Amino acid sequence: MSLKSCLASTSLLALAVAGSGTASAFCSHDAMSDTVSQIFKSAETKFFSGARSFEVLMTLAPLKGMPLNCFEAGRTQLLIAGVHMKDQDGPAAAEAFEIALDQDFLDTPARRDVLKALAGLYLDFDTGRASDAYDRWLATGVHPSVEEELTIAELHLTAGRLDRAFSQAESAYRESTTPEHKARADAIMSEVQKRRLGQ
Repeated sequence: MSLKSCLASTSLLALAVAGSGTASAFCSHDAMSDTVSQIFKSAETKFFSGARSFEVLMTLAPLKGMPLNCFEAGRTQLLIAGVHMKDQDGPAAAEAFEIALDQDFLDTPARRDVLKALAGLYLDFDTGRASDAYDRWLATGVHPSVEEELTIAELHLTAGRLDRAFSQAESAYRESTTPEHKARADAIMSEVQKRRLGQ
């Protein structure tokens, strides 16, 4: 998925899901202090009103010197990720997403969505990290589509993880209902077999 496609499909997804105020099992906070909330809401308003990225980031700047709880830090990083996605800066957006995920403040559905967006970003510039993000996404219990399974299989093939590539492609082949998907899955499995035989 290109960054442009990722933007179109997730469109600041993280900001939307982070607004529920539901703490995860690891982050015991589900609200911001008055001071942090005022700064965050000001930046968020500027962001959604179309302000320049520099203005949004400058509005958030005072938070860097404050001791933030996991919920505050997580939501701030998701807003920063949104700013970088808007600027089509994939590496910076991915870094902010990773920091947000480290706060463990998202419930499982929200974490799942952020991981999928993160994997899509990584596809543009770091296939190894894209594979890792997809693995974390799968670990949340999601059932991937055939297209997603094929993407993951291709990433494993690129990384030389032949058993995993074959298993994912085989699953995609079984679930596929289109000739195009079956052909892609078959091509991956065939390539795995060739590599196993040293061809």
